[in-house]
Amino acid sequence: GITVDNCSLYGCGTYGIVFHGCDHSDVKNSEIYECTYGLLDIYESSELSFENCTFRDSKDMSMICIQSGNEIEFKKCTFRDNLINPTFNSCFFVNLSEYSDAAFTDCIFENNQYNLFSNRKVTQKNCKINDNTK
Repeated sequence: GITVDNCSLYGCGTYGIVFHGCDHSDVKNSEIYECTYGLLDIYESSELSFENCTFRDSKDMSMICIQSGNEIEFKKCTFRDNLINPTFNSCFFVNLSEYSDAAFTDCIFENNQYNLFSNRKVTQKNCKINDNTK
C-alpha cells in the first residue's frame, strides 16, 4: 500500500522499480528513465496502478516483466524511446507469466523498438502507437 507521486526515478543499473510482494500501490505523475535491464519488474504483486507516468530511454531486456501479478494498470502513461536488444528473442515489451495480466488505457507508445509487444494477451484501450519499429 505505497504511493509514489511526482518522482523522477533514474534506473542507473537495472530496473526503474521492482515490486516484490506488493499490493494496492500507486505510482503517479512520475518519470522512470534510463534503466539498463527494463522499466519494471513486478513479482507476486497485485492491484498496482501507474497513472500519468513517463517511461523512457531504457534498453536491453523486456521493459515490463510481470511474474505472478494481476490487476496491473497503466492509465495516461507515455512509453517512448525504449529499445529491446533485437538479439534477445525471448524478450518482449511486456513479458507476462501465466495468470498475470496488464491493462493499458489512454497510453501513448512512441519510438520504441521491440520484436513483439507481448508474449500473452494484454488489454489496450484508446492507446496511440506511433513510430514503433519491430
